[in-house]
Amino acid sequence: MLKNSDWKFSFDFLALGILSIAFMKWMSLRRDPERGKKQIPFFYFLSPIYALPTWEKSRKKVPGDLKKLSTRLVPILFTTVLLLSIYYPLITKFKIPLLLKSYLAIFPLYSLTELVGVIIQILFLSTGWLLPPTHQSPLRSQNLSDFWGRHWNPWMANWLKQVIYVPLRNKPWTGVFTVFLISGVWHEFLINLPLYYEQGTSLFGTMILYFLIQGVGVWIDKFYLQKKSRQWRFAFLWAIVILPVPLFMNEATLRIFHLYQL
Repeated sequence: MLKNSDWKFSFDFLALGILSIAFMKWMSLRRDPERGKKQIPFFYFLSPIYALPTWEKSRKKVPGDLKKLSTRLVPILFTTVLLLSIYYPLITKFKIPLLLKSYLAIFPLYSLTELVGVIIQILFLSTGWLLPPTHQSPLRSQNLSDFWGRHWNPWMANWLKQVIYVPLRNKPWTGVFTVFLISGVWHEFLINLPLYYEQGTSLFGTMILYFLIQGVGVWIDKFYLQKKSRQWRFAFLWAIVILPVPLFMNEATLRIFHLYQL
């Protein structure tokens, strides 16, 4: 049985997420150069999508969409249940320290995000729209720039590009580091703030540090590894994403997603 206190973190996370999505939609609308010239569907405002460019990749549902999504849901659900059935006994029986727990939690958390994404798509079909997926096969990324730019959470990536990066396009590296800084601040707000509010534990700075490391990694990937082999860039990708992951998969993240303890 999961600790009741962790449900408070999850609720706070959800409430802050809803508030932030509303703000992000407003920012996206303000940054849209053609606002006022096109009619925005009402369901965009009800959707969990942050940015207009992401919504524009949605389409009206067609026969067969539900079947395709259901077919995709089954293996993801099975994988998630399997990973959690291994993860929970492992962390309770062996009293695994937080650092190692952070690395072990990568697999069930990723599977959970994929599962939630598909469920959101299925539920939103009732509005007549098919939303784009929350991830674009991140495991197929070839390098770090590819991972953050195209494959991992394009919903967030599209918003950051439209609202933060494009206005700074004349200063591309300022734009890149600002994007990762804002991403870090957003995660501090959603994840570290609930932990501080509920039990006074401050982990502020960990999310910002993790995403700034990613920004430095993208800079290295672009400037120093561009001419290296695909294997070099691929290895660098997963080293930069995974090695500092305890900064991201901290106690707050684990509690919010009920991966901290039973």
